Amino acid sequence: MTGDTLDSFKQRLTEIRLMQERFDKLFSVLATPDGLIPTNCIQFVENRRMVLIADPSIEVKPHPRIDGLFKTLVGIPDVWKSSSIRVNPSRPVFSRAPVRGVSFHKAIDIVREKREHISSFAVPNLDNSAQQSLLLVRLRRLGHKLGDGYVMEAWQWIGQGDDVNYAHALLNEAATHVHHFDTALVHFSTEEDAQQLMYTGIKSKGVGYEKFFRIDINIKLETFVDLVSAFFPIDILVEEYFDYKPNWPKPKPL
Repeated sequence: MTGDTLDSFKQRLTEIRLMQERFDKLFSVLATPDGLIPTNCIQFVENRRMVLIADPSIEVKPHPRIDGLFKTLVGIPDVWKSSSIRVNPSRPVFSRAPVRGVSFHKAIDIVREKREHISSFAVPNLDNSAQQSLLLVRLRRLGHKLGDGYVMEAWQWIGQGDDVNYAHALLNEAATHVHHFDTALVHFSTEEDAQQLMYTGIKSKGVGYEKFFRIDINIKLETFVDLVSAFFPIDILVEEYFDYKPNWPKPKPL
């Protein structure tokens, strides 16, 4: 990803955060004691989008758990206008795609020449708890000569909070097996510190490090991917990075 594109990406996230702040401020005024928004505070605009009348720049959508009920309610105007529903601010959808970098097997080919590569993948959070989840992977050559293998570090952040899941592994030169693998939860001082790592790739020392798992035997790469997917909360990001599917491509011959 180019610098301009990354800056644009960060700007969109800033705009989303500011919209969330405006929504939270209005929510405290408009919401019922049950945490619902009266439908007379909501207006439909073009393409059947919903906005808050008090601030039309805030687009909202029904909570996913009432999607079916919502569709029924809008078809019964007399009931709709007397209702209150749970809504969330609407956020633009980010595709499940690299924010920067490439998938695993392409990264291996790059690292064989350039010693290090960083990839970042994102997926939108469908429950609206946060804008998106991110996977950051740093792959580098372990030594200075061919045959030393690779070290992989991977971080996954669910888009909120100051905790980041972390995985560390040592791979053989052919990138077909892993002979060391451990996982941990890294605690940062603030959510902003976690964001800095995920969006810039710049490591800052966490305030806490809680290890969960370690293995020091030779395992197939496929087994490693299964274990990482089981540890990280958003497994589809792992599958996306490793391009994991039945006809999984193998690294190019050495």
